Order: sequence, then C-alpha cells, then structure tokens
Amino acid sequence: MSNVSLISSLPPEVLEHVFKRVAFDTAAEERPFIALSLSHVCRSFRRVALDCSHLWTGLSRRMGRPRIDFLEECIRRSKSQPLDVVITFYTIEGINEVGRVVVDDMLELILPLRARWRSCSWQFLDEEGRGGEDIVSHTQTERLPRDIDAPLLEEFSVTRWPGNDMPFSHFQDFLDEREGTVWNTPNVPAVTLKDSYPMMVPPQWRDHLHSLTVLLTRFTLTEDLRLLRRLLRTLPSLTSLRLSLVNYTICICPVKFTETFPSVTSMSIEVLNCTQPYPRSHHLWKETRLFYFPNVVELRITVDFGFGDGTEKDRLNTFGKFHINLYSLLAAGPDLQSRYPSLELLDITILQRAGSKPNSKSKRKSPPTFLLPHCCIPSLKHLRIRSESPHWKLSDSAGEFKKSHPPYFERGGQIVPINLETVTFDLPCVDGVVLWVKRLATKLQDTNCWNRFSDFKYAEDGKFVTVSREEVEHWCETTENQMKSQAPRKRKNA
Repeated sequence: MSNVSLISSLPPEVLEHVFKRVAFDTAAEERPFIALSLSHVCRSFRRVALDCSHLWTGLSRRMGRPRIDFLEECIRRSKSQPLDVVITFYTIEGINEVGRVVVDDMLELILPLRARWRSCSWQFLDEEGRGGEDIVSHTQTERLPRDIDAPLLEEFSVTRWPGNDMPFSHFQDFLDEREGTVWNTPNVPAVTLKDSYPMMVPPQWRDHLHSLTVLLTRFTLTEDLRLLRRLLRTLPSLTSLRLSLVNYTICICPVKFTETFPSVTSMSIEVLNCTQPYPRSHHLWKETRLFYFPNVVELRITVDFGFGDGTEKDRLNTFGKFHINLYSLLAAGPDLQSRYPSLELLDITILQRAGSKPNSKSKRKSPPTFLLPHCCIPSLKHLRIRSESPHWKLSDSAGEFKKSHPPYFERGGQIVPINLETVTFDLPCVDGVVLWVKRLATKLQDTNCWNRFSDFKYAEDGKFVTVSREEVEHWCETTENQMKSQAPRKRKNA
C-alpha cells in the first residue's frame, strides 16, 4: 500500500486531530491556504479539512488578497472557534500631502467578530511604488472604533515590514489618533513588537502587562534601545521579557546611566547574525550592561558563531581567539557586581550560523572558543548548554588580564564563591567542554563550594548520562585520555 493510500485511509477523527495540530502550528496568514491545500489532497482529506473549523480561524489580507468573499467563507467554516486576525495598515505618501496611515477594508468584516478574537496583529506595510490607492482598497483610520470589546484576546502584536521607513512623526500622528481607543479585555494579553516603536503598546495595558517580546531585525540599535528603556519604565508588572536581535548592527546609545527593572523574573535574549560598525568597540556589552534586572531568576540566551576570518560579523562576536557575544550578555558593568544578582537558571543555546562551515584552509586552527567564566554569576545554581554543532569549545578564562583587553575581562577572571549545583550539556560530543568542567571542579574546591555541587549530565546516544560530584574528576581524566588517543587518528583521517 502506498503512503498516500495509507494516509487517506486514516479514520476521520485521527485526521481531524492532525489537522488541528497543523492549525495550531501555522501562522494566521497561512492557515486558510494550508486548509485549501489539504482539501485538494484526496476525498477523505477534503471532507475533514472543509469541516475542521480550526483550520479556518486565521483571517488576514494584504494588497487586496485574498478576496473578501474568501474571508467570509473562512469565517463561516470557522464556526464559533476563537479567531486570529491580522489587520494590515498601509503608509501612503501622496503627491500633495504628508504621509498618512490607512487600514485595509477587511476591518469592516472582522470588527463585528471582535468578541471571538484570540489574537490581534497590526502590520504596517509601505504601499509606495505598488500602485497606491488604486490597488489597495482601504478605509480611513478614523473609522476604527473607540471601544474594542475583545474578551478572549490573549496575544497582541505590532509589526513594521521591511521597506516601511515612514518617519516616526507620522506614526506618532497615528498613535495620537488611537489614544482614545479603549480595549475591553478581562486579562492583559501578551504583547509582541517586531521592528516597531515601543509606544505602540496601548497605554491602558501598561500597568498590568506581564509578557513582552521585542524582535528587532533591521536598522541599528541606537534609538530602539532608548525607546525600549522608556517603555520598560512604564511596565511595573512586567515579569517576562524576550529580546531578539537578528541581522542587526549594534551601535552606541547616547544614554549612559544604568536603569533598574525589578519586576522582571524571566528573560530571553537572542543575538543572531549581528555586527557592530567598528572592531573591538564592544557595543553589545556597553549597551546591555545598562539594563539591571535584580530579580531575574531564569535567563535564556541564544547566540551564534561562524568560521569567517575578519568578517563584519566577527567585529561583534570575537576578540582575539575568543567568541565574546555570550559573555558580553552576562558580564557585570563597572558599577555592579552582577546585572542578574538573583539568577538561578541559565539556559544557553549555541547555533552554527547558516551556511558557515569549517574551512581547512583557514589560518585559525582551533575551533571557535566561547568565553564563559565560571564565576561570572555567583548566584547561579543550574546551567544548561545545548547545541547541534560540535565545532566549538568552551573556555573559562581569557588568560592574564591586559590593558588591551575589554574592561569586563578583568572581573571575569576573579574567583569568588558560587552556588552552582547542576550542569547539563545537550551536545553532539563533550570534547569542547571537558577542560571547562575540569577547571570548574578545581574552582569549586578552592572556594569551598564543592559540597554544594550535585552532578552534571551530558547527552550520549539519545540519553542523558549523569556524573555525580564524586565521579567528576575521574570522568574528566578518562575523557581527556580518550580524546588524546583519538587525536592521531583524526589527524590521519583529515
């Protein structure tokens, strides 16, 4: 029996369960088109797909597509399910007028359904050069209601699409018009801002907002950080913060004072494929050290690496032979012992940059080395490091401090008591972390913290192997000997 025949013979209730899962994992903009595709696979798929209300809950329209009658059909097939709606705004520059913001006329269709909105996304698209008002039918923003009753709303997001370079003053005009809008929601939704001005968070939510995600994927990190700091000051109840920087050029912000954000207890930071204008300027550390989070207990960091020599991205990521992007997010500022004095769980993900591969002709013979001093966060209890790449290693020290080193390297070399209890490595191999673990054991003993440490785990053959405190030193010695015995064989194969 062929795979197609096997799948098409699945009971309808199984197919419906699968389709519900597909709907859950698919963005609102794509969901109806996925539903259409599934309905054209075979007869059994068609029956289930057309009747699966979850597949039709995404409502979105851009540049006149899809047609309004298609959206009406989606609404009919969604039955009474909660809806994920995407409202598109267009910024238009007229010949004899300043820029203005208009909204797609899909709004007229979905506004009566706002009691069913589970999520609402505002997306700002630049219409210049795409036919102007002749292509996109729209209504004026003044026709947005002043009262929006959305009792089911869980998520709210604002996105500025690439190419939308309308000056902030024009967006400020739009915000001023919307200032009187009242969102009637029993609970404040989680808010996501993608390349958007932080002021886009509705003022009435700010006192009680718990979760904020900020995604920055273009421009330079100057005005954005200043505006983010200003927004965070207005969020006294914020407990969860995620900051993602992708393809970013990090510059220096004119603000130079440290600011405290005591309500945040959980954080996530991603720095991927980023750079800075000048080498050895350490902008990532200089900017992020000005954010002080005294009560953060959980911190998740994702960084990447490549194999280029002297590339633009190496300006931010490397200093000498060390990758410092990870440590730059952890190292203390000049006036603080630690920017995360209450941190207990640190979860690190290290990604190999897409398209970057080891080069046998490269002058750099050793793999990329991430700097992570053992004592950089004394309060830390649990450390997890995961990666799918074996082409890097971990180092606890950059050697003896020199004047040419970044200032935070000096404090990273200090040995102070630490509270570390467990370490978990989810890695293809442990070759790059053995020496780091060996030196950790020595420092824990030197600072009389050895009894606090419980064990460390590492992945092997799809399972985690636990090494107790009493076995750590023996494990390090045995693993090092195995690595030495395998080294000649690897060189020969190379």
